[in-house]
Amino acid sequence: IDGKAPAVSGDGYSTLLWSLRRLECRGRVLLVLDGIEDWVDSMAVRTLLADVLNATERLCILLGSRIHVQNSFGGLKTDNLELKPLQPKDAAQLFLYRVHRHLYWKDLWRSKEEWMKKAAEWYGDNVYNKVADRSLLDTG
Repeated sequence: IDGKAPAVSGDGYSTLLWSLRRLECRGRVLLVLDGIEDWVDSMAVRTLLADVLNATERLCILLGSRIHVQNSFGGLKTDNLELKPLQPKDAAQLFLYRVHRHLYWKDLWRSKEEWMKKAAEWYGDNVYNKVADRSLLDTG
């Protein structure tokens, strides 16, 4: 790669290839395309993906779909893996692990009353007394 972007700015394919090759200089590249069920049957898109894969060395493409897709892309290897939904407890644990801020009642419930009712079911009627900083509960 000569380090220069394609001269023609309207040529999206050349720009895409140039960008991917630049990224490949740093190592493997993962391109994630989700919702492919809307365009997976398009011959133009399948040809484009096959061309991009053939023109790069370290590119991996992850295709996400809600339906099973059996297409191959230009005779290149594809693996179909079904990801089943998480169990509710596992989904909650993943959510809590990925949240990087404090959670408030308004993040999870429509109203403070709805939260208080649920919290009373879980922790007893005196749950409001267990809240350390009631001003945070009120502003939630």
